[in-house]
Order: sequence, then structure tokens, then C-alpha cells
Amino acid sequence: MQELVVVTTPSRGHVLKFRRQNALRRFVLIIILLLYYKCRTVIFHREFLGRYDDAVVLDTETKLNFKYESRKFYIPDWMEDILQSQPPYNHNKVFEDLNSKFIILACHYYNCWLGKDACAPEACGGITDRMWQIPYYLWLAHQSDRYFLIRFSNPLPLENFYVPPKDGFDWRLPSGTFVDDEFERHSNRSFTEMRNQRRIQWHQHIFKDQWKEKRVIFANTNLARLDTMKIAGFKGTDVIAGMFRRMFQPVPSITKQIVFVANEHGLIPGKYAGVHIRARFPVSNQKKIKTRKRNADAEGGGIVMEDPETYELVSGIANNAMNCAMQIMSNTTRLYLASDSVEPIHYITQQSKWKKKENRTTKTRYRNYGQKALVDIPKVATRKDTDMEPKHFNFQSGEVEEFSGVFVDQWILGHSKCISHGAGGFGMFVSALTGNYDSCRICHRETHGSSQECADYFGGTIPLSIA
Repeated sequence: MQELVVVTTPSRGHVLKFRRQNALRRFVLIIILLLYYKCRTVIFHREFLGRYDDAVVLDTETKLNFKYESRKFYIPDWMEDILQSQPPYNHNKVFEDLNSKFIILACHYYNCWLGKDACAPEACGGITDRMWQIPYYLWLAHQSDRYFLIRFSNPLPLENFYVPPKDGFDWRLPSGTFVDDEFERHSNRSFTEMRNQRRIQWHQHIFKDQWKEKRVIFANTNLARLDTMKIAGFKGTDVIAGMFRRMFQPVPSITKQIVFVANEHGLIPGKYAGVHIRARFPVSNQKKIKTRKRNADAEGGGIVMEDPETYELVSGIANNAMNCAMQIMSNTTRLYLASDSVEPIHYITQQSKWKKKENRTTKTRYRNYGQKALVDIPKVATRKDTDMEPKHFNFQSGEVEEFSGVFVDQWILGHSKCISHGAGGFGMFVSALTGNYDSCRICHRETHGSSQECADYFGGTIPLSIA
């Protein structure tokens, strides 16, 4: 008996159903891939902008929130207490308490009693001069049962660059409180009063009758000599790394720049070395290094690299800074380079043996003729806008963008493992931010201008190829 074979043709309804199922499968697959990519991005931001386990980045590159892990960076118990006492979620309530008292790290105006045109901005130093004082004032606020706040009128409010992290310590002073009237009175100081206050050691005065009942004390003492070990029993360099991460995170515009640099150069926190050069400081050095402005360290202005002696000095400082970084962290494949002037960066990245080339990899090598040793050249990372010299934070005016580079450099250098720094406080401060101030730091140039010479990384070698 012959078997009957029946061949059926799918109906139009079955075909449409099959197509819908395939489309749904493709859609689900695309969603899974997008979620995977998003997770990889968040993990990167969490690692770079949160410094390993000490912080957890919860949001995207345009909004940084991180949670501090005390086991990563040491802070004393009293600092832990005060850093938990001013969370952002109820910050405004502290101003409603009529018994509350404050100590405010301020940079404001004086002489305003003579009229608005006579108001003068007080000098407060750069961002490092101001931030070095924060551990001392946190201790003083804890001792005197006061709240600690920060408000800079000059050159710009700090909130343009940093804000408190989520669940961190809120140091901001909002407008519209009774403190506004106090600030107005504060601006009526004479020049003599302003000058004298910059040298006050407040722990010697805050409990005196003149001050102990005063509800608001403004402090700008960047010229005072404050030895926190003798005064309070702690070293500022020991606590700054933990303190900083509880108090500050970059605003979205700064964060975008940080993430761009990290992505472009493959920077991983604690896996690269940092280099900071301050060629125009000390001021006495400007007698040898020609600049386009008389007080170039404070006012900015280019270095005259066309002058042979200046070129030799600046290139020597820059090469030595790089050599010192490799001496202290010889196995690094990445260096982040920052400078208060653009010329050392341009020299290193465009003219020196460290310069970038197309198709450049970290396996680019130099050979000593007559020897077999090969030298791997680390990749040199810099800010995106290195053609624009960032303004010194002691400037009396300027736009946010003109100062942003300072904070990008501070954050990225502060997440390196080892620092090679020169004269001035900026390099020392970012070394403290790494948490390795005493174990992985080298000063390539002292404040008085002399250099600590480090061995030439290239050993006098001649390049074979940089392709």
C-alpha cells in the first residue's frame, strides 16, 4: 500500500508569528549586549574614579558618587566622627539651630567699608595652600564643637570644581542663611586686619573670651606655620588621602575630562606613575629661565624656549623629572605628566626621547650600541587641553575653564601609585593623596631650585626605531 505524504504550506499567520519571535530574540540579544557594555563602563569608572575598594562609583561619568572604605586609607577616630557629622541630606538644618557655631575656611574680600569700588580680593594662595589646612581645621572644629565649612569668593567658589560625595561630608555654605550678613561684615576688614589674620594659629585663640562665643569664625591662614604633629598629634600627610575622598568628588565637567584621559591612555588607579613639574618656581629661578611675564609663576605666561639657556634648563628639569619617576617605579608602563606651564609638556611629548609617535606602543625600545639591553618606553599621558596653561588658583579672576586643568591634574595624579614632583606644594599634596607619601615619592627638584639628579633612563642610548 502506497504511503500518502501530505505537504502543508505554512499559513500567513504562522509566518508572521515566526518572524515576530525572531525579532523578539534579536531585540533581547541587543539589550543583553548593551547591558554588558554598560556594566563594563561602570566597572571602569568605579575603579578609576573611586580608587579600588575605597570607593564605589554608582553613576555614570557625568555624575560621581562614591562610598568611602575606611580600611583603604587611615583616618583617626576623631576625624571619623566629624566626617560623619555633616551628611549632605540634612545639611541645611545646621543653620536653623541657633546654638550652632561655625569655622569657615574662606577666601573673600577686604576694605569694602570704603565702598564697593574699594573692595579688594585677599590673597589665599593656590588650591594646595588652602587644602593643606583642612585637616587642621577639621581637628579644630572637633575640639571646639563647631561645624566646618568652605567658601571661596576668590577666584571662584570651590563648588565649580568639587562637590561632596554622596553620604560624604558636606562642607558647602549655601546662600540665604544668616552667614550672608556675617560675610558682609567680614569684607569690611582693613588691609592690616586681613594680613594679620593670615598668620593666626587659631587653636591658641578660639577658646579665648573674644572668640569662644562668636558664632562664626572666618579663617584664611595659609601663611601660618601649623605643625599638626605638635599641635594635635597627627601628620597631615597621613590623613589627607582618607579625608579628601570623604569630602570631595569632581563635578560632571571635570569628571568627563578625567574619564577621557583614562580611556585614551589606559590609566588604571595605582598602576601608573605621576610626574609634576613646576619649572617657573622658585621665583629666584626666573633670573635664569626667561618668561614672557615678569612674575610668571603667579601670573602665568609662557617660557621663552627660543632662548638656548632657558631651553637647556627647562629640558633638563623635565627629563630629570621623568627619570626620577622611572627610578621610583621602574616597572610602570604609563606616566601621567602635569606641569604649571605648557612648555615642559610640549618638550617631553614632542621633542624628547619620551615623545609620542603614530603607532606608538609601550614596547617602543631604545638600544645601547655595543650592549644588548633594551629599554621599554612608558606611554606618557597628559590632559587633553595641554595647549592651554591652567591659571594659578590665586588669580583674582577667571572663568571656570581656565582653572579646570588644575583639578583634573590633582585628581589623576592623586590616583597614581608613585609621584615624582618638584618645587612647591602641589606635588607634595598629590603625593599625599596617593596614600604613598612616605613609601613611593621622590622630589626631583627642591624649593630652592637645586635638582636631585636621577639616573638617565635611556643611559645615553640612541634610538633605533620609534615606529
